[in-house]
Amino acid sequence: MELIRSQMPRVLMVEDTSSLARTYMEYLKDEPIDLVHVETGAAGFRELDSQLPAALLLDLMLPDINGLEILKRIHQRGLPVQVVVITAHGSINTAVEAMRLGAYDYISKPFSPRELTARINALIRRTSP
Repeated sequence: MELIRSQMPRVLMVEDTSSLARTYMEYLKDEPIDLVHVETGAAGFRELDSQLPAALLLDLMLPDINGLEILKRIHQRGLPVQVVVITAHGSINTAVEAMRLGAYDYISKPFSPRELTARINALIRRTSP
């Protein structure tokens, strides 16, 4: 029996590079998730306010706001969302800061389809009752 879209866990992806977003969407197309993509931090906040996702894929380098600032606001607001930070500009210090601010996981670009699907599935398992 196939899950209808509204019953699938919602995953929000905040990624400003359209080609990468399409690639990640292709990686995740067979996963039982409702994947929503936005390109800016502001759009991400609107989505978070509109309907809290089960998981958030968050790029750190966005055109309007740094992903760490988004994590900080999520943490300050106490939003129960599992976050995987994705970035090509990673460092140990950035990873530590992301985890301190509440990120569940941190993944450096480029990554394989298998790596992304494994991390998303781990997040979904953490949020499922």
